Amino acid sequence: MSETQTLATPDQQTQPEQPNNRRRKVQAGVAVASVLGLGAIATLAAWQGDQFAEGWFGTGSFEIESSPTSATDGYQNHGEDDDGNTNNAELTFEADAMVPGDVVYAPLWIRAADGSSLPGIISDYEVERADGDNVDNLTVALHSIDSSDTCGAGAIDDDNLSAEGTNLGTISNPSSPIEVPVGDGGPGAPVQLCFAVTAGEDLVPTGSDQEDATTATWEITVAMDDSDDDDNGDNGDGGNGGGGGGGN
Repeated sequence: MSETQTLATPDQQTQPEQPNNRRRKVQAGVAVASVLGLGAIATLAAWQGDQFAEGWFGTGSFEIESSPTSATDGYQNHGEDDDGNTNNAELTFEADAMVPGDVVYAPLWIRAADGSSLPGIISDYEVERADGDNVDNLTVALHSIDSSDTCGAGAIDDDNLSAEGTNLGTISNPSSPIEVPVGDGGPGAPVQLCFAVTAGEDLVPTGSDQEDATTATWEITVAMDDSDDDDNGDNGDGGNGGGGGGGN
């Protein structure tokens, strides 16, 4: 039996060519899409611009000065310079011939300097140095008194006691913060610290020569008072201002 050969119809003859046509169309489509994508990127770059913004951030100023002589005169920055050197305020005690039981007094006024825009608080006391035979036989107490009062027995009491030490080598922290206000067009109102040093019964006689005397230097730290920043935001940074005092 002979096999009958079936002739392909015209439609069947063209079917094998269709897959190639589809590949060409897909490839053409991808190529066109790529060209369109590049064209979109080029168009975006040509129609965009950059804008720049800047901000300026200033700080408040904070500077403290002190005087061992009066509420109005003798003010200097008795702090530490950039090299670590201190300019101590020389406290004046009438302490040339102390005997057991004597109490001597010396004032120190502290204020915000002219141009300072931030208030401060006295936040810390520290003994920077204490030397001599009677360091353990002398005690110190610091009182916060009115700036116009005379530093002496009549001006101090337990109510205005700010700090005390069991000897010249120790001092406590302030019992409560002492505000150092800023001024309006000038220095701030001063606050006065009254130092009271008491001689103990074991006081050693050393004479009145300064080279044999017992000496002490105290560091008073005044920190920026940021208690109002909750209302005003962060206005700036402040530093610690130190007022050093030394006495013989």
